[in-house]
Amino acid sequence: MSERQPKGPAERVHSATAHAKINLRLRVFRPDDQGYHSIETLFLRTSLHDTVELELSSPGIELQVAGDPAVPDGPENLCWHAAERFFEAVGMEPAVRIALSKSIPSGSGLGGGSADAAAVLRLLNHGLGNPLTDGQLLMVAGSLGSDVPFAALGVPMALGWERGRRLLPLPPPRTRPALLVVPDFGIGSGEAYGWLRVDRDSQAETPASDSVFSGSLPKPGKLSSWNELAGLAANDFEAPVFARYPELAEVRSRLLATGAEISRMTGSGSSVFAVYSDSQTRDAAHTGAGWPPEWSVIPVETPV
Repeated sequence: MSERQPKGPAERVHSATAHAKINLRLRVFRPDDQGYHSIETLFLRTSLHDTVELELSSPGIELQVAGDPAVPDGPENLCWHAAERFFEAVGMEPAVRIALSKSIPSGSGLGGGSADAAAVLRLLNHGLGNPLTDGQLLMVAGSLGSDVPFAALGVPMALGWERGRRLLPLPPPRTRPALLVVPDFGIGSGEAYGWLRVDRDSQAETPASDSVFSGSLPKPGKLSSWNELAGLAANDFEAPVFARYPELAEVRSRLLATGAEISRMTGSGSSVFAVYSDSQTRDAAHTGAGWPPEWSVIPVETPV
């Protein structure tokens, strides 16, 4: 987190980067009595990021968005919700201006909106003298969505379970080059969960039951090795999403053919990532695979 020089006696501009994530592993378990699915996921932070700036000097909430005209600049934006929830938690009237500069494609499964909201929470807490403990801040983050607590935690890698709101930070593996392939369409998580339920019901498919904590898989303490992580890479949303968007299955096949050691869809889609052992192989895949010009193909590092 960085801080610019104050603009005046009452104004201080606070800024933070909000990093995109990938889900190296995403298993979806049986729904609970309320219909919510428990998950188990391995979050990895990437170098792709948005930038969030805020000032604590104005009454109400103001939000300006640059870089993506599709991202709302009003109460529909998760940053706005984050500010509301934070001020409610500390018992104060909202008084903040937020400037959001977007680089993370929206609706892509990369968690950009969640990272932005988490940055707002962290900046507000820092700017107001840390009225919330880390635990309280994570509780507010959890009320905003399942990806927000990981972004608020500020670690490069963590295991998340239940609804992604219980987190175990993990020693990260060595940073590796990666590629994000982002189609020109998004997939809503609600849609993806619906497809998963329909497919499991129609095919009598058993929901995921294996866990990183089970005896057949590496223990969390051994997950700092890419060799171990490669064996864990999975995404239960791939089957239903690929059945409806076969071009995404083709993306994953093409990435593996370029020499990627790991390639999976992240979140509920639509982005597909690939992790490489060296930057030369990654860069050749970036420039030489003939991706559609309307898609975004983004070289990154992970975890960071």
